[in-house]
Amino acid sequence: MMVPTWVRPWFAVAVLIYVPFHLFWSQTQMSAGAWHEGLARTLEHDLRPPLEWFTLSATRAGDDTLLTLASNGRDAEVEACSEARTCRHDCAAGGRVEAGPAAPILNCSIPPSADAHSPGTASHGLSYLLRGESERLTVVARAQGDINGVGCGESGHCYLFGNMNGRRGLTGFVSHDAGHHWRWIEMQGLGVSYGVEVLGIEGESAWIVSGGSVYFTEDGGHHWRTIASERTLVSYRPRAGNDALYKGYVTDPTQWALDETGRLYGYRDDVESASMVLFQLDGASGDILSVDVHSGRFESLVGRPEIGVYAIHRDAPLERYSLIRLSAGEWRTHLETGKVPLSQLHTNGETLLMNRGRGDGAHMMLSRDGGDSFERRRTYSPRAVTIFDPATGNFLRIDPLDETGDVDYRWVRP
Repeated sequence: MMVPTWVRPWFAVAVLIYVPFHLFWSQTQMSAGAWHEGLARTLEHDLRPPLEWFTLSATRAGDDTLLTLASNGRDAEVEACSEARTCRHDCAAGGRVEAGPAAPILNCSIPPSADAHSPGTASHGLSYLLRGESERLTVVARAQGDINGVGCGESGHCYLFGNMNGRRGLTGFVSHDAGHHWRWIEMQGLGVSYGVEVLGIEGESAWIVSGGSVYFTEDGGHHWRTIASERTLVSYRPRAGNDALYKGYVTDPTQWALDETGRLYGYRDDVESASMVLFQLDGASGDILSVDVHSGRFESLVGRPEIGVYAIHRDAPLERYSLIRLSAGEWRTHLETGKVPLSQLHTNGETLLMNRGRGDGAHMMLSRDGGDSFERRRTYSPRAVTIFDPATGNFLRIDPLDETGDVDYRWVRP
């Protein structure tokens, strides 16, 4: 088909514009590093569907990774164990559970108590504890209940919290060898019933957050005390602050992080005022050290004592993005990208991964030195369940149940 004469000049201009752009975009994509998919393997343990993959979470445990996953399925062995009054003696020696390929039942270590199987106790689902080690994924424990918080410190001291079937309130388990052995622990002072985030563990000390409050223990989890809460933050009035941030609970819940110096950070934002308030507290006493109001908000906030606290800050009203680190009360900028958006920050302290840009210009940024320098990587977005592995700094890709009932997985390296 012949191109009309009057169209030819415009067609030539379009080609002259498109070709350089296409070559530039192609070169950009080629210059971005590729991803390397490891060997595909099949999970040996049969998981009971339906599985709630959105509950999948991961935490570092020494050189390995512990993962938790909830299921709405039923496991007759687990149900029988959690209901048996003699389960402690039948399933575990001395109340100690050895996690491993046999996938023992954590309920075994819970001694009979006054509130067990009494009116008012809730019924909970099935949960799995998995271990990622040397690019192999293994189910190492099961529980009749909802596991809703797991964390480990550098010394191998770990906590696992959950709402176990037939028990009121929160149940805790402790490990001193990076999650290889667990035992039930009697806890006092925790006024929480569901949902726990482990902020940090250092020896016998640990910090968790639940229900808007931060709890602290110094004796290995036996006794806990509240060191911060939504109420204490809302009632605090800095001299030069934005009062709109403190009028009731109109903002999102406070997000918390603990840095390597034992300083606790809590932040709240307010959409209407396009500003955020950042609290800094002493991690042992809960005393408020400072309160600062900043424009914009944190798009991501991640951190633990062993890796530091990192955040993506979106400034307002200019919509400028930056990667920052909070340490000992100081705000350090690692990367500024102007109006080019940053999102989905992952880090284990050494490796940092995040998305940069949008549309055809989107790619990932990788740092292997704690955010001091970055290199480009292609955006990785497979049609599968993907989670950042904090032990290796890679992604763990899981392909959910197929027609054979198998769960396949592989590690993906940047």
